[in-house]
Amino acid sequence: MPCGNRALDAGESCDDGNRTSGDGCSATCQMEPATVVENCGATTTSGTISPPTGISIYSGTTAGRTDDGSGSCSANGPEVVLQFRMPAGTMVTVTLRPTGYDAALRTVGACSGSMCINMAGSGGVEAVTFAAAPGSVFAVVPDGNNPSDSGPFTVQLNIF
Repeated sequence: MPCGNRALDAGESCDDGNRTSGDGCSATCQMEPATVVENCGATTTSGTISPPTGISIYSGTTAGRTDDGSGSCSANGPEVVLQFRMPAGTMVTVTLRPTGYDAALRTVGACSGSMCINMAGSGGVEAVTFAAAPGSVFAVVPDGNNPSDSGPFTVQLNIF
């Protein structure tokens, strides 16, 4: 598997373009422990992914998760919170690709001030670009639009 090529290849759960452990995506392109959390209030700096500038891809699933209600986008299905620390770049594009279900993409600044970014219908792609200061922490929340909406997803970050 070509870990470190910024593409999500078979057997990888993330690829941030490097083979460095300790940044949320291991040297073997697997999500490192404590980077996916159930509740925004439970996130900590130790559970923060530190992606490099450029493209990073992360995968997961909302299946088996709960709706913790952190923020509201009229989405009340299972969700996952991915927390990121902004590197040297100042702009980030977040793209959500759910597989076969309706999902809301939310970005949350330091787990407060939820910003709703559309609804993705039946596996549709949703994306948003926003400014974030270097060192700031933001969360990306793939959230099922309805209680029965859950499944695999990928989140792509393009930090520039």
